[in-house]
Amino acid sequence: MKLAELQQAFFTAVMTQQTLPSHFLMGNDEQQQQALQIYRDSIQGARLKSLEKVFPCCLALVGHDYFQQLALHYIATTPAMQPDINQAHQGFAAFIEQYAPAHSLPYLAEMAGFEYQWQQVFDQATTVTPAEDLSLALTIAADTIQLSLLPGIQLVSSQYPLIELRQLCLGLTSQELTLECYPRYYVIYRVNQQIAAQSLDFASWQIVQLLTDSLSLADLCQRYIEHYQTALDEKTLFDLLQQHIITWRLPQ
Repeated sequence: MKLAELQQAFFTAVMTQQTLPSHFLMGNDEQQQQALQIYRDSIQGARLKSLEKVFPCCLALVGHDYFQQLALHYIATTPAMQPDINQAHQGFAAFIEQYAPAHSLPYLAEMAGFEYQWQQVFDQATTVTPAEDLSLALTIAADTIQLSLLPGIQLVSSQYPLIELRQLCLGLTSQELTLECYPRYYVIYRVNQQIAAQSLDFASWQIVQLLTDSLSLADLCQRYIEHYQTALDEKTLFDLLQQHIITWRLPQ
């Protein structure tokens, strides 16, 4: 067996509770399982700490003991098969949504999804074109200007006030919060080494939904009319550019 195959077999055994052929490790079956368990416990501990770091609001909402029980159940049923431990968190929100004991906290899964997307933005590098330069570009090639969402931006819709709930969980506000259910729209993005989460009104949300692919200004206006049977509001578009939620470039 090649070294790479041996390493993969060992990794799979550690992560999935599978056994290894007897010649892989010294000792009898019980001793081999004890040896593997050392690695499993180490990885489990690392994943648990990582979950607590990435999902601090979920931790604050349910308390340490409940979160640890939830996290350990997730770890036990969701082997981390990727080299990057952060990628193992991708299914945490979906797991919570299906986790029966958490059904009394319907906002918990949505907060987990919000926090995971926050983590995704954390490592993104962004380059933005100042919105004030757009006025000059508009005089040169208005219809052909290419518009797109800021690289790495995350779009979130929810029935719950996730930004306010996050601020409350992290001790950034002491204001009382009412968990009224109605549609809310958020973006999470990074500009100048800072991560921001911002609420959008429905008009802004309609625009960003159309810009999951880069479009020319002319195409965006046309698609907006086709989807919403009304003309795109130029002020709303420019506000999104000023906030660096949308970026632009001249055609090559």
